[in-house]
Amino acid sequence: MKRRLFTFSLCINVLFVAFIIAYFVHRQQFQQSVQKESYSVHSGWDTVRNGVYDLYPVTAHDIVFVGTSLTALFPLNELFHSIPIKNRGVEGNTVKNINYRIDAILQAHPKKLFIEGGVNDILMGIPADTTLHYYQNILSCCQRTSPQTIIYVQSLLPFFNAKASLNPSVQFLNKRVRSLCAKYRVHYIDLYSGFIFPGIYSVDGIHVNASGYRVWVERIKNEVSD
Repeated sequence: MKRRLFTFSLCINVLFVAFIIAYFVHRQQFQQSVQKESYSVHSGWDTVRNGVYDLYPVTAHDIVFVGTSLTALFPLNELFHSIPIKNRGVEGNTVKNINYRIDAILQAHPKKLFIEGGVNDILMGIPADTTLHYYQNILSCCQRTSPQTIIYVQSLLPFFNAKASLNPSVQFLNKRVRSLCAKYRVHYIDLYSGFIFPGIYSVDGIHVNASGYRVWVERIKNEVSD
């Protein structure tokens, strides 16, 4: 009788372990399929975006905004409708990603270039020194490839709501970027201090809403219009 109970218990345990293994294998396969589908969607958007960039290339008369999703979602043409602006914001970009894209933009020798970046670096936990290294590469590339282009580096915006705990990192990076701009003698625009009322400029703590973009416009309108 004891032997039967032992055998039965052993079988149950084996089946349970097999079930757990099968569950985790299935979950991993599902996650991989989701990642592949997500990659496919992003690749499709990249193809569409690159096609649009080919149709409407940057020219020497353009003002170009390059950055993250904060720039990509910025309705620049609506807010500065009489000024030739090209939006080259890309969702999820780090400063390293922007560094890889900047040379192709500068080859057209645009009139002005507004740079925004660093928010995703902080969210991904990328060390500040790494971010600053790529910022330095960007500014070096600007001076080397298109010295006549007027460069504006925009500070990182603060995080809002539940993400506000990251703001000491934002302030630290802004301070270092400002010093870098002074070294390379390019314009630095302080956006951070304009967002003094936490919670009213963002829905998700990262991206700004219409009120936030209105503040942003006030901070840069003179530089864009001059």
